[in-house]
Amino acid sequence: MSDLQHLASVNTVPAFKDDGKLYSRLANLRKPIRKHITYGGHRIVEVSDIHCAHFTMLPVIFRRNGVDIPEQELLRFIDLTQKKDLYAEIAQCADGFGRDDIKPVMQPFFSIKDEGQFLFDAERGRHIVLDFFKRNYPHILQGLLDWHDRFPGVSIKSVANKVESDIMNPICDRLRNICLHPFRIHDAVYLPEDETCKVDFDINKAVFDYINRNGTASSPLC
Repeated sequence: MSDLQHLASVNTVPAFKDDGKLYSRLANLRKPIRKHITYGGHRIVEVSDIHCAHFTMLPVIFRRNGVDIPEQELLRFIDLTQKKDLYAEIAQCADGFGRDDIKPVMQPFFSIKDEGQFLFDAERGRHIVLDFFKRNYPHILQGLLDWHDRFPGVSIKSVANKVESDIMNPICDRLRNICLHPFRIHDAVYLPEDETCKVDFDINKAVFDYINRNGTASSPLC
């Protein structure tokens, strides 16, 4: 029923929030429903493929806010999030767990405030995620844990949405400049299926280039 309600109001002017992101009813539709949406008679399809987007953008979030991560740890994390699938890598650390078991844990982990509080929920995979970061990315874990004390009242998710918009909005503008019709749904870019062959640049590479320019110690503050 909720999908029908969102479809009924999909033409509503999107709400603009302080994080620079437009929130439309289109984004509320579940993926199985989304694949039936058409524009100009053509089904819209995803043309970007950024896994675990907020974690992939985490280097920029930390860099903008003065959260220092040792360079080698940060570069290993960038390599993982850009070349592999973070969720799948974590799932490999435990028998009987798959990517789909890890994915629902990652959203609360992104906003983790306290290890005990995080583990209090018995959701499968929480121990695995926490142990993975403790072993492999301890300073990134500490950066997440310290966020709420360092920036009281500032949600890391809202900062992530702002970074996401700073990356994806210019990409959509670039697509519009070549007369295409992009749709931003969460962290992905969609196009009418007949327009996908007209994209003249690598969207994933454009995202990663921004992160690499603005997310390391050698990059200027943005």
